[in-house]
Amino acid sequence: MKTIVFMRHANALTSSPDGGDSLRPLSPKGLQAAARAAGVLKTRGVKPFKIITSPKLRAMQTAETLSKILQAPIEERTELNGAVNIMELWNLLKNEACSGVVLVVIGHNPDISSLVTALVNNHIALNPAEFATVKFSDDFSTAELEPINPL
Repeated sequence: MKTIVFMRHANALTSSPDGGDSLRPLSPKGLQAAARAAGVLKTRGVKPFKIITSPKLRAMQTAETLSKILQAPIEERTELNGAVNIMELWNLLKNEACSGVVLVVIGHNPDISSLVTALVNNHIALNPAEFATVKFSDDFSTAELEPINPL
């Protein structure tokens, strides 16, 4: 069985010092929410072999917080920046998930929620710092969504 934890980045500031969207940092509330989410995952016994994240600052800061608490390496993937074909994204993540048992993926809405929705055939709308844990059969033919606990 394979597990992928799909997470939306935590709350970010509405603007960055340079005005660019990709450099918007987490807000103080977002930093706290990312740490709470990481604590919940740790309490649940989640031990990812890797955290894959969008390179946008708010997603990276979310990933760094999880990495410190869950002791997992981070890999940046531009495919998680948004506006990507959902099936292409799924194929990338499925290939990554074959390398271990638990993978954490941090991205942006609407893509991250749309992907989970497509995989579990149920409408999912992730809030900032919220995550959905999906368990897959080894051949990825079946998917089971664990209950989502809002933070």
